[in-house]
Amino acid sequence: MIDDTYSGPPYDPAQIEELRRLEIEAAASAEYGELPERRTTFDTPPATPILTWQGQVVAASGSLVIIGGQAKTGKTTALIGTTKAFLAGGGPVLGMPELVVNVPPSGLCAWYDTEMPLDLFDRNMKWVCGTETAPDNFHVFPLRTLGQEDAKERIFNSILSLRPAFAVVDGLADLVSGGVNDPVDSTNVVRELMALAEITGCCIFCVLHDNQGTTGNSLQKTRGHLGSELERKCDGSIVCERKEDAIVLRVRQIRRGNIPQDLAIRFDSENRPYGDGVWEETGKPKKQSRVDETREKLIAEYAGRALPYSVVIEAIMQIEGCSESTAERRIKGLLDLGFEKASSGTYCIPLG
Repeated sequence: MIDDTYSGPPYDPAQIEELRRLEIEAAASAEYGELPERRTTFDTPPATPILTWQGQVVAASGSLVIIGGQAKTGKTTALIGTTKAFLAGGGPVLGMPELVVNVPPSGLCAWYDTEMPLDLFDRNMKWVCGTETAPDNFHVFPLRTLGQEDAKERIFNSILSLRPAFAVVDGLADLVSGGVNDPVDSTNVVRELMALAEITGCCIFCVLHDNQGTTGNSLQKTRGHLGSELERKCDGSIVCERKEDAIVLRVRQIRRGNIPQDLAIRFDSENRPYGDGVWEETGKPKKQSRVDETREKLIAEYAGRALPYSVVIEAIMQIEGCSESTAERRIKGLLDLGFEKASSGTYCIPLG
């Protein structure tokens, strides 16, 4: 079991609350007199790039980055590859020159997980490290059995104390007491994370699932109000998708550059991931739908003939090995594909 204890000052929400107070006062005030305390003198040093994607800065010091996607689409695999590159002193992620990690002088990295069973978490962290124990610059915290407030306090306490350059929060939704659709709790958690990143200079990767059925289309969206708030405030947003035999990484949003090309991660014969560079569709034909398959077989057997309803039902049942009720539903799909129902009640099978 990995020890998740650490030394340092007790968790002091005052540091976070002060920055939040200033943000709220600046936003709410209609008078210039309330704003000078937040006025910039244009001497803020530039952020240090942490992750570059084809030369574009996706993640930098003091920023929030989302990695989203449906369940089992490779979010943890992508982050493991990124963390391995960080612990190796920087360089390509999983061998991809298009995706490069830069390690700031502190070189500290932390990983917080609220979802994974301990044995699987240990296995993944050992793979990250390449050793049986975590190196001194890598701090890992399995928090699955803790309550929401306790887990949140441990994460904030740890980042304030350790000041890591790079941190992963896997299971961000577990830190929101009211759930991902609670606007107040979601907004507060995002604000606190933003303040935490700014105070410590840590680049925080937040893992959050996409809404079901949205990844890869125009409705793509991370879960709930929490996801919406993160998308508005984050420096970068990365989404993982499963396509063919690859994990495809795509930048959904970036503030410090232009949207780069999608990248692919594949697996070798021993199921080890490796970077495969820019993703390109292979042009494989889409799998033929069941109704199209049935249509072709009916045409091959009965083209140009008019068949009674009972004969069509029997033929579909034989072709698909299905029940009579399923065959009846299939007829509706066949009518949309060129089959015609005559006034006599027979079905006319097209020639092709």
